[in-house]
Amino acid sequence: MKPILYILINIILFVGFSENIQAQEEVENPQEELVNNEWYLTKLVIEEEEFPFIPNQNLQNINLFFQVDDQFLITEFSEINVASYEFEDNENFYTWDWGSMASMSQSSNNNFAINENISDQMYLNVFWKNNEDNSPYYYTYTITQAENDKELIITNENNDKAYYQSTPLSVENQEKHNLVLYPNPAQEEIYIENLTATAEIEIYTISGKKLLQQQVNSSTENINISNLSAGIYLYSFVQNGKKIKTGKLVKE
Repeated sequence: MKPILYILINIILFVGFSENIQAQEEVENPQEELVNNEWYLTKLVIEEEEFPFIPNQNLQNINLFFQVDDQFLITEFSEINVASYEFEDNENFYTWDWGSMASMSQSSNNNFAINENISDQMYLNVFWKNNEDNSPYYYTYTITQAENDKELIITNENNDKAYYQSTPLSVENQEKHNLVLYPNPAQEEIYIENLTATAEIEIYTISGKKLLQQQVNSSTENINISNLSAGIYLYSFVQNGKKIKTGKLVKE
């Protein structure tokens, strides 16, 4: 009886382990997935110590965008932080040219607390290292698929790690994240869905220059962007002085 029971237990454990492996499969096209998704920080691991990101009323998410034009951006700070990057292969990339981040950090508070666990100094100056001599800084990355969500893990040269997911972390503000701006890419006009209260939409260049600011409400039919040049922009929805959603807008 015991040998049979032992075999059954091992079968159950093996099946469970196999299902777990299937639930966390690496994606087949990591470069494309990295660029086409918006990423939300969930935690940092610095010198083997975990620092989870906890959303609060002042900061719902920290967003990370990888652009197709060899730049990536970090938003949801007092300023937009920009760096150049280049792929080495499907597992590695390197960064340089943190000039925008350096100048913006000087004009803001380097010790700005993201929450009780993480500061912008830890996140931007430790993990996303700003080399003063502008020399490349190398990272490895993996992207796995779990049901409807993707997880991104980026590891720097010191073996520190940043964990992201492809859906907003905040649950209580999920309604705000259901805001939809479409079409994207767009040509002449953009439209908004699921806006339940008056807000302002702001559109920026990737260097942080504001190009458009317009009040919108649930009855707004369209926003004219015909005067924007073709390229990649950032947008933000603001209510009561707080950003409730940010995203990437492509103008054709």
